Amino acid sequence: MEHDPERLPAIDADALKMSVKPVKKFSPDTLSVMEFKSQRDIDVTATIYGKWPLMGQKVAGSWSLVFEREVQNPAAEYFTREPSGRRPLVEGKWIHQFDYGFSTPSNFFDERAYAAIAGTKRYIRDHRATGETGVVLNCSEYRLVTRRQAASTNERTLISTVVQPGDLCGDNLEVSKPFGLPKIKALTNGELLAAAGILNALVVDFVMRNKITTNLNKFYLYQSPLPRAPVCDGSKVYGPALSARVARRVCVSEDFAHLWRYIYGTCWRDRDFWYSSSSPIDTYGPAHEQEIRRRLRDEAPKLTPEWGLHCGVHDRLPDRRDTGDRAQLRSEIDAYVAHLYGLSRGDFAYILDTFPVLKKKEKKAFGEFMSKRKCLEEYDRIKTIMNAE
Repeated sequence: MEHDPERLPAIDADALKMSVKPVKKFSPDTLSVMEFKSQRDIDVTATIYGKWPLMGQKVAGSWSLVFEREVQNPAAEYFTREPSGRRPLVEGKWIHQFDYGFSTPSNFFDERAYAAIAGTKRYIRDHRATGETGVVLNCSEYRLVTRRQAASTNERTLISTVVQPGDLCGDNLEVSKPFGLPKIKALTNGELLAAAGILNALVVDFVMRNKITTNLNKFYLYQSPLPRAPVCDGSKVYGPALSARVARRVCVSEDFAHLWRYIYGTCWRDRDFWYSSSSPIDTYGPAHEQEIRRRLRDEAPKLTPEWGLHCGVHDRLPDRRDTGDRAQLRSEIDAYVAHLYGLSRGDFAYILDTFPVLKKKEKKAFGEFMSKRKCLEEYDRIKTIMNAE
């Protein structure tokens, strides 16, 4: 909206500076320039990309994410409104971050239609990491999904979770868990959960909000940085610690009992696994939050391979906004991911302040921007643990 040529010197003085190298790094396929609002945005994004490979790049010896759609605009006659004993069509509105069943399904498959579609092999066409075709999806397994309908101005932009076996996903969801591709290493369930934790983190959301407007398709995902090896190398900080926290947020119903049994580790029964004795948990935050952390720590010995309601974390407001134990583990996941991307405390705080709708809604619900405070508190605690190691 600038119309006066006399303004050009002032505009030049405030211009953002970015060389060709980060343009190629941020958008290697299209060489598009992300819509940054400040120089700080550019510098923080460069830190996040850092040394990590892009999501669409194949990494030798490591897993890869390959996104496809399962059900492409099925005809209306495939569905019934009667849910009894029938499989739902999983749509974007039905998921939220670490949340499967965010809203009530409206379409259920006719039995014969479900059998026909579920038995159809899905193929990948010339995937960028391999240049090959092959069977890529199998609805009999747990899968990672992301919602395609999104906006950079929403409370959150990148919405991801894990869906249970058997349910089929509509075309407004990108689905990932590759099978049958000899050149692509499929995700284990542990890596699947770690990937869900990374995709749902505020850090990755910050990157995505500078890329999209109203549609988050797989090509935006492929051009985003994704740590892999440190997440699955057994590291106390980046491996089981991340997957375990995601598992407790995802496995809140018996539908995920098999996933829980698969991912469960005996170290989860150790109080020190959840809250290291090298960093106190009762010296920061309100008293009720200190009690939540003590409870999560002291109940660890009760965790077993057999799933029960006590395995998940369930605290929510009526609108399903996380509170209590769910908010606690969410902030820990966000803090772990911030360290994983090598962000300073100042850069992490800056990222948190770029979510104005989240801030507004949390101030209404909790009287403060709770996510920012809790994320920074956990960032500090985890840094103390890392320094101690």
